[in-house]
Amino acid sequence: MNQHLKILIVDHSPFVSPSIREMLGNSREGVFVREASGYSDALYQLKENQFDMLVYDICLPERLRMSLVKYVRRKYPRTKMIPFHRQESIHTTATISFSKN
Repeated sequence: MNQHLKILIVDHSPFVSPSIREMLGNSREGVFVREASGYSDALYQLKENQFDMLVYDICLPERLRMSLVKYVRRKYPRTKMIPFHRQESIHTTATISFSKN
């Protein structure tokens, strides 16, 4: 039986999620990555799939971000949550940094 690692990326930027998806290895066998563009989309995705990991942008509006984190902790306590932050430079490149949750 194949085991899959299921990852949900929550980010409101259409440019960052594909880069994170690539870094997390969506093309690797056994890795299932989905993207959500915000709170409502994330709730829908969470109800449709049981994710092992939630990777979320800490720049989401605080109220929505905290609601999402609380919801996942309550409904899906085994789901690991990894916040990230992207920083734009003057050269229009983005640096993505992950934090421990």
